[in-house]
Amino acid sequence: MPMEETMRPQGVRATHSWSWRLWHAGPWIVLWLFRCAWWNGTWDVVVQGNPKIDAATWKFYLERGDTKPPEQGCMEDSESFSAWIRRQMNSSQYTRLARFVDKSSAKHYAVTHAPYITTAQTIALFTRPRLRALRAFEFPDSFAFKAVHGSGMNLLVANKKVYAGNKGRYSRKKRFTGEEMKQLARSWLSRCYSCDIEPQYKRVRRAVIVEEFLGSHLPYDYQLFMFGGRPFAVQVRRFEEMPKNTSGSRLRARVHQNRNRTPLTFADLVDKMSQSAAEPPPVTSVEKMFNAGVALARGFRFVRVDFYVVNETVYFGELTLSPLKGNYRLDGFFNKEHLRKQVGLCSEEADPLSFLAMK
Repeated sequence: MPMEETMRPQGVRATHSWSWRLWHAGPWIVLWLFRCAWWNGTWDVVVQGNPKIDAATWKFYLERGDTKPPEQGCMEDSESFSAWIRRQMNSSQYTRLARFVDKSSAKHYAVTHAPYITTAQTIALFTRPRLRALRAFEFPDSFAFKAVHGSGMNLLVANKKVYAGNKGRYSRKKRFTGEEMKQLARSWLSRCYSCDIEPQYKRVRRAVIVEEFLGSHLPYDYQLFMFGGRPFAVQVRRFEEMPKNTSGSRLRARVHQNRNRTPLTFADLVDKMSQSAAEPPPVTSVEKMFNAGVALARGFRFVRVDFYVVNETVYFGELTLSPLKGNYRLDGFFNKEHLRKQVGLCSEEADPLSFLAMK
């Protein structure tokens, strides 16, 4: 028996030096860093002034192997709608939907499947190694600055007024320098949004984009809740300017459904939108939103499709798979038996993929 073994106190285990540990763990650390860099797109190059940025982003995911159609699991008989969303958020199926939740590539999906609508122009896209370019980047007077790999990480600048986050929180700062925008982008890119909030963003490449600002003020946000490819509710979100002696804006949001919870027809959608909007969108714009919602929701058990209307033009916003992050408050609107059947009950599906085959 070696001398060290005889002199070691009983119950004390032998330990290796830190150099020995690093030598054996080094290859695994390098592999882990390479994997993170690959999924987060840290080796990507910034794209500026390219009118096909969104198409290039969509191609990035296809070349990475994200080519499968949308897949969402069926709903258990005793499962609430909010619990189903939370379960989907943590499933491997949702992580394969990266190209649909990426703020840039989703716009390419929208215009190719619903060519009668348009999207806000993506002026520039920046990834982590290219943030230096933000210092010298010439921002327009009005623009939208947002991260593509999560929710709530956005900045809207309109008429020298700055709003931050999904609820339009007002910022007293009138202008941001390039260095400040770089620091803001760095904080967003360093945030692992998928770790503890919405895991379906796990495979989304981390990047920030600069978009054109739509109109001259914050537009109405029309959100269609699509179950089984049909709209069952619409939420109208609008921002009200506060009085002059206060700062900021106030978010107004209201969900509209039919009393018997039946699918919304085109006529229903026109009526519901006119109830909440001070300036209701034209009938032709509502028709485009209705048709685009059906087209973009094809293949999804549930998805929320967002639109904006500016000067009678319909703009696609985003696809949302987990509204309110699966909060239980959703059950007050959508925990109905016929809506659960629209999602697809596991007890009624012999083949879990039969739902997708029918769509």
